[in-house]
Parts: sequence; structure tokens; C-alpha cells
Amino acid sequence: MSLSSLIFWRTYYKYKYCPEYFYLHGMLGESLAWSRGSAAVLWVSCSVILLPMCRNLLTFIRKKIPKFLGLTLKRIIDKHVWIHRACAIITVIFAAMHTGAHLINGKQFSDNYNEKYPQLNFADYKNQNPLELVLFSVAGSTGFAMMLILVVMFSASTSSVKNSSYEVFWFTHHLFVVFLVLLSIHGFGGVVKHQTNLSMHPPGCEVRRNTTIATLIQKEECTEAAEFEADEPQAWKFLFVPLCIYLLDRMIRFLRKFEKVEIVKVVCHSSDVVELRMKMKHLEASPGQYVYISCSRVAKFEWHPFTLTKCPISEDDVFSVHFKITGDWTRKFSREIFAFREDPEKLPLLVQRDKQSYILRRSSIRICVDGPYGSPCMDVAQYEVSLCIATGIGVTPFAALLNNLRMEKLLKQRTNYPRRIYFIWVSRDVISHRWFIDILYSKHLQLWESNCPDVLACENQCTTSSWMRARLTQGRPDWQSIFRRVAQENPRSTVGVFYCGTKNVSSKLRKLCNKSNKTKTIFVYNKEIL
Repeated sequence: MSLSSLIFWRTYYKYKYCPEYFYLHGMLGESLAWSRGSAAVLWVSCSVILLPMCRNLLTFIRKKIPKFLGLTLKRIIDKHVWIHRACAIITVIFAAMHTGAHLINGKQFSDNYNEKYPQLNFADYKNQNPLELVLFSVAGSTGFAMMLILVVMFSASTSSVKNSSYEVFWFTHHLFVVFLVLLSIHGFGGVVKHQTNLSMHPPGCEVRRNTTIATLIQKEECTEAAEFEADEPQAWKFLFVPLCIYLLDRMIRFLRKFEKVEIVKVVCHSSDVVELRMKMKHLEASPGQYVYISCSRVAKFEWHPFTLTKCPISEDDVFSVHFKITGDWTRKFSREIFAFREDPEKLPLLVQRDKQSYILRRSSIRICVDGPYGSPCMDVAQYEVSLCIATGIGVTPFAALLNNLRMEKLLKQRTNYPRRIYFIWVSRDVISHRWFIDILYSKHLQLWESNCPDVLACENQCTTSSWMRARLTQGRPDWQSIFRRVAQENPRSTVGVFYCGTKNVSSKLRKLCNKSNKTKTIFVYNKEIL
């Protein structure tokens, strides 16, 4: 917002005090400066808003960031959704300001028709209907169309609309293409004009010496009449490079739709948790990354993000995701996968593990995978000590980390992993995440067998279930005591705190990270909100 204010006021003073706009400012007054200042902000915000949505660009930058820039720049990249939303809010605010200022300009053009310099006028004659000027001009018609698109897009971007009908959000959001085309055309209306012959006609040279304005301007003789021409359109210059980057990013994502994805196995765990194991050529992924999955038989245009719970080690290796059946899309997707349960011909493909768990040997359903893309949890290995905190299904980013924690690599290349990983998991119902408990158990065995039991310190907090009571801590965690213990065990260290879960816990963790401690341990907070 501070950058927007800087751009606004810089442009505002230019159109208020620069001599080439002396006559136009005299006709329109303050509304000229307000309309141009807001326009300059819109050029920047509408170009920047595209870049945070270029997933491939952000992932590429994340991989190539040099160490001396490191974590600070990565933290900025991780806020790409927040930056996109901030740009959207700024666009709406300054678009409303720009529209209001130009409505006043239309009235001023009509009332203050300049008969001496007809080139300066936007109106055809004095007292022309301002609505006629606005509605039947290139600038006015494109401006109102853009405002209508903004209202529709902003209304359809609310959480209630996205949760109830994602396709409405998807289609309306792609109106941005029309919006950017109109924005590029908008400046060709020729509303704002500047004087071109300042040396031959200094502004105010025709004003009598006894007037107030004559005291502000050095009096010079006019050698010719003032001449004017329309300002050159600027919006397309700001949009060109970001739009090219965005189109390239979308082209890469489009081509990935044709990559063959083989579903190797589908495991239906208890409590409606589904594990999807897949193969895809040329997929290279790291723990903490996520992919987008689409199934045309469920919804043609919907792509949903899922964190990788197992990363492929080689080109032919399997990668997996886990998801809980909650929303409409996951419910329909699971029905498509397990629709054969009632088909006698396909029953041999199904193996029943127990009363609530099934394994599907293979599936013919076609899906598309886009990614992988980076997330804050990728940086767990960048710290000497890492504190990983998850609530509920937020354990998925850390599942890939634990799966990747091979003791052979840990012993031979110790620098690739933190000296110690603290893992805190809070869940209402542990039984629904038994698949993750299996991972924890197997990794603990590997660590004990490798004589490195202190590398991974786990603490499972269960708020309701009494199952496996001996291995669990009942009730909600005392975050302050946890941070105090980590600080005492790692004095004068930099600890990376990684959180994935609901928003209500995030604010508490952030405050504790910013709080100083006696051991001078620095906590660096990284979050991934579900």
C-alpha cells in the first residue's frame, strides 16, 4: 500500500504542477490529478497481479535463489497468494477512485468548454451532456465495462462462492483476460492532452500581469498559440512483459495435461482418507512440494492442490498424495475411483484389508497432474534445527519429509538434513490418520537401528481420542513450554518453525516466534495455511 501511495502522489503532483498540463488543469481542476494518480497505480497493480499466479516462475526462482539472498526472498515468494489478493484490493480501490474522478472530469469538460483552444476539449460543444461523454466514448465505455468485470470477479472470489461452486469462481476469474484487453484499449480514448510547444508558448504567457497567477509564473511573451496532443497510452507497456510471462506459464501448465499419469494403487484408509499412488515421467519433486490434480470426469476445469506425501526418488518411482473426503470434488472423485465396488467383473482388482480399508490394484480413471510447486515446508532442511507443527490433515507436507529421511543418506550426507527435527502433531482423532502413524513408526525404527534416535523428536497431542493413550499426550499443547524447551535444548541457534494447519493456531505460534528468550535462540516462522 505504501508503494501505491508513492506512485499515486508522484503522479498527482506531476499533473497538478507540470507546465504541459497547465491549461488542462485550469479546465478540470483537482479531478485531473486524482484521475491520473489513480491510473498510474492501476497500471502497476494490474501488471504485478499476474506474477504471483505464475506458479512455474515462482518455483524456478525458489530453486535458483542464491544462498546469500536465501530465506528472506523465499518468504516473500511464499506470500504470493497474499500479494495477489493485496493487488486485487488495491485495484478495486483505485479503480473506484479513477471512475469517480473521471465522472467529475466529464462534468468539467462540459461546463468549461475552451473555445480558444478546441484541441484541448473532450466535449464536442459547451454544456454537452456529461453522461453522453462518458457512455459513448472509448475511455468511458471501456471504463464502465472494466468496473462491471471487477464487481463480478470480486463478488465471485469470496470463500462462500468458491466452496459452494468452484466453477463459478473459475469462469468469472478468467474475465481478467477481457479486463486486460479493455485496459490496454482504455488509454487510446485521448481524454488527457498535454501542451507540446512550451518553448514557444510558456504556460500563462497570456495572463495579465496584475492577476494572481502572474506572480507565480515568469512572464514571457507568446510567440505562437498553444498546441496540444493526447498523452500516449501507457497501460499496454506495463502489461506486456508480465502478460507474456503469464501466458508462457499457462502454456507450460497446458502442455502438462498431455503427460500420461498412471494410477498405480489407490488405498482407502479408515475415516474417509484416500491415498493415491501414481507414476509420471520426468516428475522431480522435493519434500514439502505440492501438485494440482484434475479429473475431467468430475469437473473439467477444476484443479485442486494436494501436498506430496511421497516424492519419487527416480524417474520410474511412485509418488503419492493423501486427501480426506470432505468437499464436493473429493467426494465425486472418490466415487469415480471406487465406483467398481458394485461391479462383479472388477472385484478382482479390489483387496479388502479390513472392515474399513481397501486397496485398489490399479485404476483406469484418467487424471492430469500439474506441478510440483514449492511451499514453505521445502525449507525444513535449510535449518540446523527445525520445529515442525501440524494440526489434523496438515501432517501431509511432513509425511514426504519423513518418507525421504533415509538413514543411509542422513549418515553419509548429514549436511542435507537438520541436526534435529522436532515434530508436534495435534489431532482431534488420531485413528483417522493411522496411515501417518505407520510412517512415524517405521522412521523411528530406522533411526534406532542407525543409532540416531535423537534426530527426530515426536510429540503427538490428541484432543479427544483415548486410542493409543500410552503414546499420546491428552489435551491441547502448551505452546509456550514447547518453545521454551526447544530454546533451552538449542541455545544460540536459529530454529526454523514450520506450521501447516488451521489459522487459529498460526497467530499464537507467530507471537511466540517473535518473542525473545534468555538462550538467544532465534525462531523463524514459516506457515502453510490449509
